[in-house]
Amino acid sequence: SSITVTVTSEAILHMKPVVLSLTPPEFETFTLRDFEVSQSVITLVGTQELLEPLEQVTGTIVLPDQPQAQTYTLPVILTLPENISTLQNVSVQFSLEPINPLSTPD
Repeated sequence: SSITVTVTSEAILHMKPVVLSLTPPEFETFTLRDFEVSQSVITLVGTQELLEPLEQVTGTIVLPDQPQAQTYTLPVILTLPENISTLQNVSVQFSLEPINPLSTPD
């Protein structure tokens, strides 16, 4: 006697590219220059049901306590729903220049 077994496979985790929404920071005493994100589209990993409604994710940047006039490369912290992850690290690069106060004539 014999038994016939049929095996079907289905991906447990899926991948989906989504847009990263990131607002450049504002500074009172510096001008922000050359703000560049390492990637504007990231690939999320999760179940199809969790990924389906997602079109974009947001990210935040942890800024230095006392920013200085220089070029920064900082990681972007992604705000991801529970049980969703990404295989990519995202960073941002920007420069800060001091704001020159308007000079007034004597």
